[in-house]
Amino acid sequence: GEDEFRTIKAPAIAKNGITVGSSLNEHFTFAQAYDTSATPLRNGAAAMRIFGNVSTVASGSLAYVSVAEFGKRGFSSQLNASIVVGSPLNGCSAFVNAGAIAGKFVLVERGDCLFSQKAIQATSANAAGLIVIDTSATEGRARVMGLGTMSGQMFEELYAFSIPALLGMALKEACHTGEVYAFYPVTSPLFNKGLVSSFSSKGPSEEGRIKPDVVAPGEYVTSARSGSTECTVGSSLLSDAGTSMSAPVVAGTAALVRQFFKRGYYRPHGSSAAESVFEPPAALVKAVLIASAVPLSFVVAPTSSSTLAALSATGAGWIDRHNSVQYLSKSALPSM
Repeated sequence: GEDEFRTIKAPAIAKNGITVGSSLNEHFTFAQAYDTSATPLRNGAAAMRIFGNVSTVASGSLAYVSVAEFGKRGFSSQLNASIVVGSPLNGCSAFVNAGAIAGKFVLVERGDCLFSQKAIQATSANAAGLIVIDTSATEGRARVMGLGTMSGQMFEELYAFSIPALLGMALKEACHTGEVYAFYPVTSPLFNKGLVSSFSSKGPSEEGRIKPDVVAPGEYVTSARSGSTECTVGSSLLSDAGTSMSAPVVAGTAALVRQFFKRGYYRPHGSSAAESVFEPPAALVKAVLIASAVPLSFVVAPTSSSTLAALSATGAGWIDRHNSVQYLSKSALPSM
């Protein structure tokens, strides 16, 4: 298009604003998708290899799935199971084809009821796993499923994950035309946290300004859930992805930098705390954040060499509070 490779738009192009991109969180640091440890990946991605003599899905193709906040953890062996389309497709009531689902992955669509209700129906049908098609995520990574207001049941005997709509529709069609089965999880490493998120906008601005200015983890980040009326892990926490998750990380760091100057911790040439107190201008706070950043580098396989991420996608890089200001213990501070 006319913007070539540029995807960044207003208000992120503002000259004096701090534009924040998103990178993968440390959930995605190299770890085997096939993991026999007690605490494998949570709220992250795992890999599933799909086989079948069908035209809509290439046999042997690899799919990355978003692991739910609930469900089975740890793998004593790799699971090979057929995929069966649930009836009803929304998975909100008892499956009429429960006999065909037993011991297999049941494929359902997102919506019409809580994920916990879909998990209850899958468990009642003795399914080995629950695959939910994220109908709003056409491509890229599907949203992570949580339990919402449901608490006290984690469905620890059920594999649960979500897939984007295009893959889901292809799988659904494939299941109607022939047998489809999957190996899950696949023994392959995941991309590491130096990767920029696929949804993070790329610069430069139309004026040639480098944007974003910095990046921070935004895929996936666990945060407090707004509007929750309960106090359980399932209802009070939310794992989500987006620059709406990475921007607060930078905002919090900016607040610490501002406090550093306002409280008089910056003391050039041995000046006293009282002499050092001042209100830092926004430009100074931004400059400190940019100066603290470290370039992003990533690898896509354990044996490959490290590659620097593009400046147009990362700006100065990943903010690092430890590089921005020097904090001392209370006892090490000189007296007022």
